[in-house]
Amino acid sequence: MTGGGTIEIERDVAAPMRDGVLLRADVWRAADGRARPAIVYRAPYDKRMLTALDVLPPYLAAEAGYAVVLQDTRGRFASEGEWEPVLWEQEGRDTYDTVEWVAEQPGATATWAWRGRPTWDWCSCSGRWSSLRTSGRSRRPWSPPPSTTGPRRAARSGSTTS
Repeated sequence: MTGGGTIEIERDVAAPMRDGVLLRADVWRAADGRARPAIVYRAPYDKRMLTALDVLPPYLAAEAGYAVVLQDTRGRFASEGEWEPVLWEQEGRDTYDTVEWVAEQPGATATWAWRGRPTWDWCSCSGRWSSLRTSGRSRRPWSPPPSTTGPRRAARSGSTTS
């Protein structure tokens, strides 16, 4: 969906974790109802502030044809549960459950991009995703090419990863 169109934003969508805790996400996508690959960004920062930081802006990714899931991690902002810094094992389980939850949503494809490299590094060992399929272009977390600067150019690179 390049070149405009309507973007819909669902706020505070509840994603149930295996222990019953609900983590909340904002989901950005084109309003055309077509299946889209997902970009998942989980962070202990307010998901609504992520749109203003120097990360891939969700509106640009949605305009480029992705569904974007911005999730508050456990115990942070709109999400339930207790937040503890450096609780890697729990974060790994929550990340796994989030990926599986996104894959079950209507209009989701099993092709993924990922934002939030530290999360990916430690959760990649926490289990195998049954729903995960990659584009085959990369085996590393998505990041802008070294020659790319700024979020708008990063959005145009369009990489997906495993």
